[in-house]
Amino acid sequence: MLANTALASPPDHHSPAQPDTETASESTTLLRLIELARDLTSVLDREIHLLRKLEVNSIKELSEQKAQLTEEYRGHVRALRENPGFSETLEPRLRDELADVIERLNETAQANETALKAAMEAHDRVFRAIASAVEAQQREASGYAATGAHSGGTSGGTPVSLRINENL
Repeated sequence: MLANTALASPPDHHSPAQPDTETASESTTLLRLIELARDLTSVLDREIHLLRKLEVNSIKELSEQKAQLTEEYRGHVRALRENPGFSETLEPRLRDELADVIERLNETAQANETALKAAMEAHDRVFRAIASAVEAQQREASGYAATGAHSGGTSGGTPVSLRINENL
């Protein structure tokens, strides 16, 4: 009897048994969003590790990948936000998986921000220490005063020129 009723009525394009192209597209977007969140979490974890080891050159290699993943992630989030009711139609397993992966991404992003701040502060301290040492050395260096007289000094060295790479 149920089969006859189904044949007599027009197909329902919004039923879970027959997802329409919009629902299928949203499912694809959701699955890609989960994959992107995992990939981005992995990149952030690697960056945290490199920051702690102060391997700045290796971090530069990750920055393009991080930027690309972040942009694609944001695009998928925007696409899913265009249909706010979509989350209500998710199967519980996917909803839980999405919540877990986003929570992990948020935690990792927060840890990444902390590691970046710590690395920048360490870089700043080193920079200031180098600048202070150079300044002290230049004050001690002998040379000539504006009058042409010898200014003395204890080190007998010449002024030092210094250039510091400030990229982090």
